[in-house]
Amino acid sequence: MDKKQSFKKVETLKSKKDFEKIIAEGKSMNAYPLKLIYVKTAVEPGQGKLVKVAVSVPKKRVKFAVNRNRIKRLFREVYRINKQLLFNYAVENKIAFNLLFVFTGKETEADFNTFTTKIILLLQRLQSTNESFKRSADTSA
Repeated sequence: MDKKQSFKKVETLKSKKDFEKIIAEGKSMNAYPLKLIYVKTAVEPGQGKLVKVAVSVPKKRVKFAVNRNRIKRLFREVYRINKQLLFNYAVENKIAFNLLFVFTGKETEADFNTFTTKIILLLQRLQSTNESFKRSADTSA
């Protein structure tokens, strides 16, 4: 567990291969104005972080780059504060995730409180869907 709540470069999803995998194989869930697309990945020894994150703010939704960058900055800050919810879960269950958050709302809907509630909701949903998947796999085995 990190003593500092930081969002380091190794936690960002940058690989073109990883993005293609998320788009092709990812599962999604919505909590307006955010959409989460995720893929569970194998835990590799020496892997930097178990959870890697990317943020997308489409030009179609938010026209000006200044506003898109502000929304991404705001999102990263809210995620940085709340990432321990998912990170602790990933460590306990030895699971790695690649996450892509897509902003689907209007730029007027991007505020700190909305992002905080929606990100917490999505991270909790991600844990619960993984738990239900694990339980159904255990009963079928």
